[in-house]
Amino acid sequence: SLLFMFIARPIIKKRLDKQKQPTNADMVIGKTAVVTETIDNLRSTGGIKINGTVWTALSEDGSVIQEGALVTIKQIRGVKLIVSPENTKEEL
Repeated sequence: SLLFMFIARPIIKKRLDKQKQPTNADMVIGKTAVVTETIDNLRSTGGIKINGTVWTALSEDGSVIQEGALVTIKQIRGVKLIVSPENTKEEL
């Protein structure tokens, strides 16, 4: 029984992993969003809007990001999106 378990487990695991699909939330990573409430990690405030949905957000580097700024979504941690300010300066 133990031998069968060690042989069959990797095969079964591969098949189950192929069936996993990303969630709708995962699809926002890398997208640009607008800050709807100033993001301040120390005060635990911040909100962004993407695809018509408002999310709570934290700054990736701990900086304060003002309302109306554009941010890039880097990751999801629990129910909060981790964002970084989008580089809006154009290089010559």
